[in-house]
Amino acid sequence: MSQQVAKSNDLIQGQLDWSCLQQRLVAMLVSQLDRKDERFEVQRVYVKDLIETAGSGGSGLYDQIEKVCSELLHSTIEVRDKMEDGRRRYRGVNPFSSCEYVEGEGYIKARFTEDMRPFLLQLRRRFTTYQLENMIRLRSTYAMRVYELLKMREDLRYVKWPVKELREVLSCTDKYDRFSDFKKRVLEPARKEIAEKCDLSFAY
Repeated sequence: MSQQVAKSNDLIQGQLDWSCLQQRLVAMLVSQLDRKDERFEVQRVYVKDLIETAGSGGSGLYDQIEKVCSELLHSTIEVRDKMEDGRRRYRGVNPFSSCEYVEGEGYIKARFTEDMRPFLLQLRRRFTTYQLENMIRLRSTYAMRVYELLKMREDLRYVKWPVKELREVLSCTDKYDRFSDFKKRVLEPARKEIAEKCDLSFAY
């Protein structure tokens, strides 16, 4: 597998609460895009490919697809950035305009909304790319998100993130109040899995 995923840095730093399966599906859809394109077309991902690339058994996965489609269709990505005049901006974006799965056909059809265009198409600056195979094998949703954040700053030797900000990006502001728990449940599992399966590693 050599597909490349390209996302704007604003999207990578956005707040979303997706399962591993949802993140894998979205990454596979994004890897099919050409960032030079001007519009989104309906895309197709075969469930068997989703199973194989995730390195997991297919037992019960087909039964989950309808739920995955429904949840993605009703999900929101929260993006916070700054405008050119310095004012802070909040954007809530619905990622998909359609998501369809027909039992027995074995594939998912989906189309991104036009609101996703600044984050996925016509990317010329402030975007990050990585190989799909590196992220899609991860088993932890936190590891997936941390991996994307690290790839975004891969050219830097040191990166500083306030814990509060990191919690927001990882959608766990209401979990693991003590740093020791955050370290045990989020940071350490992500660090170990990324070092084992991906093309980079980190310490903190």
